[in-house]
Amino acid sequence: MGSTSVTERITKEEARKILNIHVVDAIVEEEEPQEVIAWVRVYAPVYDVAADKWRFEYGDRREYMDIGQTDIAKKALRRGGALLNDAYKVRLEITQARTVSGKFTNRYRILEVLDFRPATLMEQPDLFKRNEP
Repeated sequence: MGSTSVTERITKEEARKILNIHVVDAIVEEEEPQEVIAWVRVYAPVYDVAADKWRFEYGDRREYMDIGQTDIAKKALRRGGALLNDAYKVRLEITQARTVSGKFTNRYRILEVLDFRPATLMEQPDLFKRNEP
């Protein structure tokens, strides 16, 4: 009796997809959400009204925060866009969870905007202006 072997071939594209698979550190335990009042500053504005997360500075950290319950994006677009360092006083929900690997992670969701302070624009010198006597 001869042995039978099965060979399956995959394309280069399929191999690339397999190599790009990332292991997800799944959440195994989640704490009750906590609410705080905090000032956050825009770190990475997004110019898509449908974007549900923006990156903000919160204290000395930069965190992605869910803005889906707010009109932050809509109002920013009405103003002509969001600027780096636009500041929002918000009611912020923080949910901490423990992952399979034992790490702790935080999720942030802005529940309500209480105040807004636009970033201060700094006037740039005209670099192309010639100094004429």
